[in-house]
Amino acid sequence: MIELLYTSKAVLKMSRVNLLQLLTASRTYNEQYGITGMLIYSNGYFAQLLEGEADAIHELYKAIKEDTRHTAVVTFYEGEIAKKSFAEWTMGFRILGDTEKLHQIPGFENIMPGKSLINTIVQNPNKGRKLFNYLHDFLLSDPDSGTL
Repeated sequence: MIELLYTSKAVLKMSRVNLLQLLTASRTYNEQYGITGMLIYSNGYFAQLLEGEADAIHELYKAIKEDTRHTAVVTFYEGEIAKKSFAEWTMGFRILGDTEKLHQIPGFENIMPGKSLINTIVQNPNKGRKLFNYLHDFLLSDPDSGTL
């Protein structure tokens, strides 16, 4: 099994309806192929962490790179894993803004005001995986914030 973390830039601003359509299609596909993970959308940028069997992840990632809804797809990390961190989500999803609650998450203390999670991953890829884990735990522990 592997995990893969990438970021990309939306070609057009994604509406909530567009994002929910994307999420529904992603969850259906991922369930069929045993893929789990989390997708984050913030200020026109995506960050996604995918987990699953290598062949399934590589096939999906090939389609992701060819998707015309976004550009500048950059792989920040790919590696083997013994078990999934996001096993309960065929695709956890969150639209992030600059909220006070996010800055309560350990690991977000080094994000400068006005910097998004995506910018943090782009500037420091090693921190990306850790931030996904913190966000995962935060969303599971706060029923009001949940995933869409």
